[in-house]
Amino acid sequence: MSRRLANRWWTAACKAAKIDDLNFHDLRDEFGSQLFEAGGDLHEVQATLGHTNIKMTSTYLNATTRRIKQAFKKLEAKRRRRNLHVVAR
Repeated sequence: MSRRLANRWWTAACKAAKIDDLNFHDLRDEFGSQLFEAGGDLHEVQATLGHTNIKMTSTYLNATTRRIKQAFKKLEAKRRRRNLHVVAR
């Protein structure tokens, strides 16, 4: 599919949904962030987004302290559900 055709369809879809100021790249950013927050590691997100440089992926995700804390909470909840105990050494 040509970029021009994809752009035309994207514009038409946004117009039909009455969505202003949403770029296709915004969806990539959101997907990458959600994958990272769900526990995907940085290299998995990099591969999924097709970045050749891990620095680009890090910049793209804009990982904040809040997001990192949320990721740890999700990990902790997952471990609790599985009855896994972390033993400090």
